[in-house]
Amino acid sequence: MEEIAKVFCDLVSIPSPSGSELNTARYIKKYLEKMGLEPYFDNTGKYNQSNSGNLIVKIKGSGKRLLFVAHMDTVEDGDVGVKPIVDGETVRSDGNTILGADNKAGVAALLCALKLASKKKERNGIIAVFSTREEKGVMGVGYLKLRREVDFGFIIDGSGIPGGFVDKTIGYLLFSIDIYGKAAHAAVDPEKGINAVKTAGEILSKLKIGRDRYGNTMNIGTISGGQRVNVVPDHVVMNGEIRSYVEKQMHGKLAETEKIVKRICKKHKAKYRIRIDRKELMAPFVSKNKKIINYARKASEKAGTEFSVSTISGTTEANVLAAKGYDLLGISRGGELPHSKEESIKIKDMKTLSKVLLALMDTGS
Repeated sequence: MEEIAKVFCDLVSIPSPSGSELNTARYIKKYLEKMGLEPYFDNTGKYNQSNSGNLIVKIKGSGKRLLFVAHMDTVEDGDVGVKPIVDGETVRSDGNTILGADNKAGVAALLCALKLASKKKERNGIIAVFSTREEKGVMGVGYLKLRREVDFGFIIDGSGIPGGFVDKTIGYLLFSIDIYGKAAHAAVDPEKGINAVKTAGEILSKLKIGRDRYGNTMNIGTISGGQRVNVVPDHVVMNGEIRSYVEKQMHGKLAETEKIVKRICKKHKAKYRIRIDRKELMAPFVSKNKKIINYARKASEKAGTEFSVSTISGTTEANVLAAKGYDLLGISRGGELPHSKEESIKIKDMKTLSKVLLALMDTGS
């Protein structure tokens, strides 16, 4: 088996749901140490409830100072290990679990590129970060303090064209709507109650759920409330999200939502509260730095791959780091049907990604 395929299969065999990345990090650390490098953990685990900090390795070089980020966690639950099946050029799970190519394909490609780059006499300065909790909770990259050490950064994630670049990702805003009515006995004196479920239902019927003409989306994902079947429900909570490529439109859509909530609550004499989860507020990412685009184009030429730049509808660690002032591009890892039991990835796609990463690390780009 080719090394990149072996590394990938080793990685996906180690369970690493968000917050439990330590065993995967230990594998990566040993791999890097065998190359003569000195990886270390930061202390971010204590802040984002991971059993591991971000694992960081630095390689000295001349020329540009480059940051590469690949997250270690996957969407799997618990400690059920993935059993990778290599079917010719394709790797998939045995069908009982996800595969975990998101993002262990990115991790494997980065490790193999670092192994080759570490042997080169001429290379850029490299900082590689294997990060925690990208899929769930507070991202470990939010605590990185490397901005002054970095010229450009590359976030390895996304199931687009393998080795293709991403200059735009969507932002999101998580919110909750509390509807407060008045409890009463549903048979004895229902007229004295204010039905929060009925009010919430009317609100839901008026909200502009789904995609609008600007490409923004809104969804109400969960609703809960009420006490017993013989009590007029006095409290309902609706949890939702808004996604947009323009931060102003994201907040504008929430303002439109509040107008609807306010009008219908007034009609039913109910009260409301709208809350935003500030910790989970994610500004859209848009790269406007022409220098990094040109640098990426040269690296693609050097790697012998077709240069492409795309927009993705997902959110990545680029959203977090761009908000902290890093100049970034995303790099797609490839793969099919991420987060599902039918997920798969081609070995040649991981090799393409690794080749592009190595070209970026080369001072000739």
